[in-house]
Amino acid sequence: IFACLYVFYILVKAMIHRQEGAKIVFCGFAIMFATVINDILSVNNIIHTIQLSSFGVFSFILLQSLISFNKLAKTYKKIEDLSHNLEIKVNMRTKELEQEKELLHARNRTIENELMIARKIQLQIIPKQSPMEYIHAFYKPMDKVGGDFYDFLKYRNPDKIGIFLSDVSGHGVPAAFITSMVKTSILQAGADREDPANLLSRLNELLLNQTGGNFVTAFYGIYNPATREFIFSNSGHNPPFIFSSGTVKTLTGKKSMALAIMNNEELALYNKACSNTAVILEKGSKLLFYTDGLTETVSANNRNWYFEHSLVNGLLNKYSGNSTKDFISNIYRELVEFHGSDSFEDDICMICMEVE
Repeated sequence: IFACLYVFYILVKAMIHRQEGAKIVFCGFAIMFATVINDILSVNNIIHTIQLSSFGVFSFILLQSLISFNKLAKTYKKIEDLSHNLEIKVNMRTKELEQEKELLHARNRTIENELMIARKIQLQIIPKQSPMEYIHAFYKPMDKVGGDFYDFLKYRNPDKIGIFLSDVSGHGVPAAFITSMVKTSILQAGADREDPANLLSRLNELLLNQTGGNFVTAFYGIYNPATREFIFSNSGHNPPFIFSSGTVKTLTGKKSMALAIMNNEELALYNKACSNTAVILEKGSKLLFYTDGLTETVSANNRNWYFEHSLVNGLLNKYSGNSTKDFISNIYRELVEFHGSDSFEDDICMICMEVE
């Protein structure tokens, strides 16, 4: 009896503190306690009733089960609500992701269209055809637009031809934008176009601090077919290959630093100012002007073997008897086979000139 009274005390405190299920437990325990008292009195012949404690215990257990059922039901309801809320959130997030995906697709389409326009603009500033029969050029940007640029310049003497080739560090739209600056500067160069070193010096001053940290290598030469004289200046660019009579050499001369790194005064101070070199080319020889995307293309079978090795060790002589157009076509075909695809890590630019 004392134990039961203590339990009643605990249950009353639980009800006062509004603990879940306290009232039901109190009712169940009260029924069980009443039946136990009944049986004690009945056994001692104080009252004459049947024994009811088993029914009291059953009632207590039944009410405990009811509490467990209520808790389970609430838990299930909570899980169901959480699941429903999660489903709503997932649906909302899915819709948001779909909207973002559509925005990205729209943005990508806009970028693709802008790149196509940029490509068309860049193709407009690159010569569409060779100016002379003995010259042929090829250009393939790594992406839709590239940083390689070439141009053919004409002078008062219609027989002379200027060959300009440049390569902007980096790729894509920024590099293509810089090539447009180079083209504009050449068009505005006036009399400086008659002197390769003067033109490159002018470009250096115009591009300095205007290229966002990129630099530009450039080669500019003027060829006079009447005398076979070739005057050129080189600002950090790969020297052209010259091949004839089974020999392959590079057209060497004083090389200055790439453009847009130092001003002309600093270049002169370090003995790196642009200067001209004049040579008389051998009749029947060919020159291959190029950007480093050609020579630095790696083999599909050996990442340490560059296409430059194949050029020097046989390909230049192999196709030396071809016309300039066929020579470029064969070299590009060999390049694709060497690399294993026509998708390259850099822009590809080649100009072949034959000395007649």
